[in-house]
Amino acid sequence: MRRLAIRVGIALAMLMTVTGTMLAQDHPEPDRLAVIHVTRNFGTKYPAECLVTVATEDLPSRRQESVMWIIRNGNAQDERDACPNVDKTKVTLKFEDDVMGAAAMKELKPGLTSVTYHGKSVFVIDGMIDKGTPPMSTHKYTTYYKDQKAGPDPEIEVDCPNCGPGPGH
Repeated sequence: MRRLAIRVGIALAMLMTVTGTMLAQDHPEPDRLAVIHVTRNFGTKYPAECLVTVATEDLPSRRQESVMWIIRNGNAQDERDACPNVDKTKVTLKFEDDVMGAAAMKELKPGLTSVTYHGKSVFVIDGMIDKGTPPMSTHKYTTYYKDQKAGPDPEIEVDCPNCGPGPGH
């Protein structure tokens, strides 16, 4: 019985080591990256308790590129306008069309847990530009916090002249 307990203990320790190594791996590098700033709402026209602003107003992209939005609390300069008690899992991007594919149902949300990106723990929203998206097209989306509109409407430009090379180039 004691040998069995030792073997189970060793197997459990090995499993925890492997799992810990897997969890510590960095999130895959996206083709396109944008930052979302969640800040305190000081009485703007948006009803949400926190404002959600995408730092890249126009996000150039190509079809089948991965896009990642990193969610940060505050304006990145200081913490004076950070949204108190922010829940980053409640930030949502709602698209006017299927630029992220029909399966996304025009809405992207972050995971329920943070990921490691460049050695830091962050909450992210991941998407993939749909391969059927028309070239030279612009797609509006809106930021929401706790299901309330929380900021201006940024855009994704697909296969634009200044979008740079496509995936894998």
